[in-house]
Amino acid sequence: MKERKMRGKIYFILIFGISLLRSDDYALVIGINNGYLVGAKRDAIAMSSLLKQRGVEQVTTLYNEAATKENILGHLKDMVRKAGSGDRVYLFFSGHGTSAFDPSIQNNHALKVLLRDTGGLIPWGASTSDSAEDLIIAKRDLSPLFKILENKKVKSVIMFDACFSGSAYKDITANRLSNHSLFYSSISREADYPYKHIVYFSASTRSDYAAESRDKKRGYFSIDISRCLKQYNTL
Repeated sequence: MKERKMRGKIYFILIFGISLLRSDDYALVIGINNGYLVGAKRDAIAMSSLLKQRGVEQVTTLYNEAATKENILGHLKDMVRKAGSGDRVYLFFSGHGTSAFDPSIQNNHALKVLLRDTGGLIPWGASTSDSAEDLIIAKRDLSPLFKILENKKVKSVIMFDACFSGSAYKDITANRLSNHSLFYSSISREADYPYKHIVYFSASTRSDYAAESRDKKRGYFSIDISRCLKQYNTL
C-alpha cells in the first residue's frame, strides 16, 4: 500500500514537473528613440535584461531602425502563433503613441475617426502626419492578436511606455466584451477591461502624455515598473 502511494506521488511529481517544463516564455521588447525621445531604447534594454534575469529565454529585441511596423507586427504574430495555453508572453514598447486626443492629429479627420475609442503606436520611420497605414492601430493591428492570446489562455503582460497609450490595448467594441474592470491609480480613470488572461500597463491614459527623466534618460513609467518587478520578484 505504501509503495503504491509513493509511486503515485512520484507519478504526480513527474507529471507536474513535465507540465511546468512544457510552459514556454516569449518576449518582444521594442524601444524607439524618435524625435525628442532619448530614453526609449534604454528602457527596452533594461526590460530585456530584466526579463532574461527572470528566466525568459526567448526574448526578441527591436531597437530604433529595426522597429519598423513590418518587423514589430511580424515578430508579434510569430510569438502569438507559437504561444500556447499556460505559456507566458511579454510585450514591451517604449516610444511614441497616439490617440484621438493627440494634438498632432487634430487636423487629420480620417486618423481621428480611426483612433476613436482606441490607440496607436508609432513605429520607426512613421509619424502622425503620415498615412494611418504606417501606424500600428490597436483595433486594427493589435486587438486581433490580443484576442488570440486571450482565447488560447496565454498568460500575457503588455507594457506600453508611450503618450496616449491608455486605450492601446482595445478596439472600438471592447467596452461590450466584458464586465471586468481595470482600476488605474487615483490620477487615472476607471476603464472597462475585456481580458482575463492579459495584464496591461500603460504610462498614461488615452488623453495624457508620458514623461522621461532627463537625468536618467529613461521613461518614468519604465523606471518605476522595472523597480516594482525587481522589488516584488514578479513576472
